[in-house]
This record gives sequence, structure tokens and C-alpha cells, in this order.
Amino acid sequence: MAETDQHRPRSVDDGAAVNDEAADAAANADADADADADGKPHFRVLRRQGWRKAFRLEAIFWETLEAAAREKGLRLTEFVHDRVASQSGNQASALRVAAASWLTRRYQRLRKKTAPARLIGLLQAAPVPSFAIDQSRRLVAHNREFVDLVRTDTLADPEIHDISTARLALDAPLDTLIAELEKNPGKILTCGYTIRHDSTRRVGRARVILVPAEKGRTIVGYILS
Repeated sequence: MAETDQHRPRSVDDGAAVNDEAADAAANADADADADADGKPHFRVLRRQGWRKAFRLEAIFWETLEAAAREKGLRLTEFVHDRVASQSGNQASALRVAAASWLTRRYQRLRKKTAPARLIGLLQAAPVPSFAIDQSRRLVAHNREFVDLVRTDTLADPEIHDISTARLALDAPLDTLIAELEKNPGKILTCGYTIRHDSTRRVGRARVILVPAEKGRTIVGYILS
């Protein structure tokens, strides 16, 4: 049971115990039409096996607490009970802290997934020539197989691994590719590419996918031919 009510009974404060069903009904009866706005206070009555509490939190905190509960496979009431049962202070504040802590941990995990080292590892694990280009069309990463491909085309010394002068371009406009891949997360597209290095030029086909990156968007490509 979860509703909002800015006209709730004066006797019910943040984290106050609710002692009867009438209070639940009063809290849930007059929900505001715009109560889903992130900054709008949401008044909720939670009950669990004889335990009953009322809390008034902004909608964004309720949404975050619900997501945290789902991640643990719990109902919202169970999650909240576990967080406040041993709290003797401001329990509404404790719930806000719990929501902020969960978001912080999620952000930290996301940063690890989008770290440059992870992207490089993704490329290095590929058994085919692979590359990564950013929104500014810069070649930001590649694997050893990609280096070998470029060196073979230019007949370069096998011991020379510097291909910093190589330029890679995709046949499709990069903005169009990014928009299409963002619209369909996980989708793989096939497009043409051109690699220019020294006086040589190679054209072929590659499969590309959009990967999360800490800064901006990055397309990873796997060369097919």
C-alpha cells in the first residue's frame, strides 16, 4: 500500500507508528494527481506481520528503494523493515541514506564496467581484428590482430607495432549508427569500413556494437573481411 497525501492527519509524522486501519485509509484516500514528480513528498503506510509504519519521502527515494528491494528479491515493506527495525533515530532519514547508498554502489559498479581498461580487455579477447572509435571518430583502441592486419597491408617491419598514423572510417555516418544502436540496445550492425595507413587503403566489412563508456559513446567493431 503506497500513496501520497499532503493532507494526511497531523498526528502522523515521518516514521511514526500507525495504530489502526483508519489511518491507512486516510493516508491512501486523497492521493495528489501529480504525486509522481521526483520532488513531491509521497506518504506511504507499510505493514508487515503486525509491524506498521508510515513514512513521508520524496517520490525519487521511493523509486530507488523499490529498485533496491527488487535487486534483493524483497518486497518494499520487507526491505524497509530490515533497514529501520533497529534504528532508534530518524527512520525516514535512514531510508534516504539507504537509497543514496544503493545508488552510489550502482554508480561505482557502472564506472568499473565502463572503465577504459575493461574496453581494452574486450578488444584483446577477440580472436579477430577489432577496434574502438569514439564519437569524435578517433581510433581509441585496437587489438594485436588489428595491428597485424594494418602491418600486412603496408608490408611494414613485423617488429614495428606503431600504427598511430592509421585512420579508420566507417561507411555509415557515425551519428546514425550510434542513434540506431542506442534505440536497440545489444543490437549488432554490419557496415563497411576504410583503413588508411601511409600510402595504403583497405576496405572491408565489420560488425559493430555500441558499448557503455565512462566518457561519451564508443563503438566497438570486429572486422569480418
